[in-house]
Amino acid sequence: MKGLFSLVKKTSQAQLLAAVFVLLMLLGLIPKLGPALEDPIQRAASLGTPARETAVSIVAVDRNSIVELGPWPWGQDVLAKIMDQLRLTNAKIVVLDDKVTTALDAGTARRFQESDNRRFISYGFEFYPALADLPVDYEKTADASARAAEGVALPAQPRDDSTLPAMTGVNSATINREGFAADGFLNIFPDGDGVVRSHKLAARLGHRIYPALALAASSRAGGFTPLISEDSAGKTAGINIGERAVSTGPDGSLGIDFAGCSADRTLVSAKDVAAGDADAEKISEKIVLLGVTEPTIAAMYKTPLGRMSAAEIQACAMGQLTDSSPFRSFAAQPWTSIAIAAAALLYFAILMRFSMKRRTLLVFGAAIASLVAGAALVSSAALLLPSMHFAAALVALLATSWIWNLFAVELPAKRRSAQFCMRLSQHSLKAALSTGHAFEPEGRPCEIAAYAIDIRSFGSIAAFLEPRLLCSFMRRFRNTVSRPLLEYGAFIESWSSDECRASFGALTADENKAHSACRSAIATQHAISAAREDTAKRYGIERLSIGIGIWQGRAAAGELGPAGAAGFGVVGVAMESAAILRTLNRTYRTSVIVNDDVRKLCERSFRFRPLDLIMAAGDKPTLIHELVGEVGVIMPQLPKYLAARASYMQGDFERAAHLFGELLMSHPHDGPSQLFLNRAKFLIKSPPRAEWLGVWPHQ
Repeated sequence: MKGLFSLVKKTSQAQLLAAVFVLLMLLGLIPKLGPALEDPIQRAASLGTPARETAVSIVAVDRNSIVELGPWPWGQDVLAKIMDQLRLTNAKIVVLDDKVTTALDAGTARRFQESDNRRFISYGFEFYPALADLPVDYEKTADASARAAEGVALPAQPRDDSTLPAMTGVNSATINREGFAADGFLNIFPDGDGVVRSHKLAARLGHRIYPALALAASSRAGGFTPLISEDSAGKTAGINIGERAVSTGPDGSLGIDFAGCSADRTLVSAKDVAAGDADAEKISEKIVLLGVTEPTIAAMYKTPLGRMSAAEIQACAMGQLTDSSPFRSFAAQPWTSIAIAAAALLYFAILMRFSMKRRTLLVFGAAIASLVAGAALVSSAALLLPSMHFAAALVALLATSWIWNLFAVELPAKRRSAQFCMRLSQHSLKAALSTGHAFEPEGRPCEIAAYAIDIRSFGSIAAFLEPRLLCSFMRRFRNTVSRPLLEYGAFIESWSSDECRASFGALTADENKAHSACRSAIATQHAISAAREDTAKRYGIERLSIGIGIWQGRAAAGELGPAGAAGFGVVGVAMESAAILRTLNRTYRTSVIVNDDVRKLCERSFRFRPLDLIMAAGDKPTLIHELVGEVGVIMPQLPKYLAARASYMQGDFERAAHLFGELLMSHPHDGPSQLFLNRAKFLIKSPPRAEWLGVWPHQ
């Protein structure tokens, strides 16, 4: 146990989690160990998965066909032979890509359609996604294009804020050809890196939705009209083909399972079809895509499995939409490892920011949501995701955090809690221990908000109260001061009679340390004001006035002696400067004074008023401010005070004295105004000998 305790203590939480993550990745990558994490949803689904049947074939215009049938584009006699053979071999649907459509005349297409009403030709018309893509003479054919396009639009109407991709225009040269049944657009949309991973199944032009070629062909094959469904926010929720719901992205995109379609993609050479030598089983009752597939005569696109032609990409999308297999599994490698990596990324990027209690709730919530989502996708979209791997990885990483937290934080916190009693809250102590270096004996630099507080005229109080009441009063005062300090994360450096020194941000990095110090100061003022009546009744002290100084700056934290954790302390210029500001409250008759760095960090949350330029730390004068209160606190004398102080800083002491005098007539107890009035009067009689910089010479 000691060895384990020592190992965990020396290892940071991130290192331990990284080691477990690597182990989980190995479990997912090694085939012999992989089944231990096999998704039960995948196992249940695989029991009822029938054999996959290819529904799409490509009649390829390939090199061999060009050698046998002549250079592309072929004449109508060659295309007529191919179309007749497709009819004789009982092709269910013939789909033409745009290049074949251009080469085929209306008469050949019409003869094929009229031969059997069950067969028809579907071809792609071109959408123009941007104004820059429109042909020069587009305006001449725009009206005809719009009228021709109306006949192939889907019944669904998009909202104005629909997430379906909007297009600018339609290629009138192909859509308006007599004898063709225009059913879908052929545009292929690669991702930003130029790789085609998905296929948009629908697009909109104005308030009409048009199906993609793959969607039109698969829907006609099933005898249904596809319907686009959108939620109340205008986001595409999916596409319905008869009773089957196809889940899509918000832009109507379908992720193409290239790995699944590549093994089942059936290619038939156009020369074999024209000669009547093609295997009838590859054509009969199938969707046949007559398209150009050779790179010498067609644009090739990058896909996750290499370069493919537009015809091959369309065939993959059609095959996925018409696949008789009820499940598309993404749970095999490398998806398992990706799921584990996603879980680790979620844990490292988001969950580690929370406390262990909240992290536990979030992890189990995410794990349950992952399993529920996996089951829902199987039932609704026939899509298998490695949800079990994702959930197991999250729980494993959480368990690792538990172990580290127990040995590196909880047990050490119990041992140190007695030593740090009333100096550091349990929450702050655990947070400090979790860093792994907070209590190292060696001194280390740190940026802190130093805090110093004492009671004004404490000597009079100590002389007035008898010893029993004085000790009782000091216990109550220290409890009143300690409570907000510990609540807002301070480390109490020391108590000396009525004087307390503390620091925010000395043990753990805290971007809001200045805010915490200001909030603690205001909370202390409120607590003392709330106890004023009781203090007067118990101890005879009618008004208890305190002075607080807050200084944002550098300090050193480490063991100061005696040996042991109780000797840990914080020292430096910031601590001494805060003590100076605390004392200056007597001079200005204020309660809380801060340096300019605190004001800059907190001016959006608190109100301040400038006081003086003082020489506290270093050779340069430092501007100090009075903390008035939180934003929203009204100080009616502030505008006139700022005007009077501006005259004082500019060396116009007569005007400053006049303005401060007017202010004190309505606010006679304003300490800073009284002080500046006295100074202005003095400087009128004894002007400064050197250039006036606003620094009072007696500071």
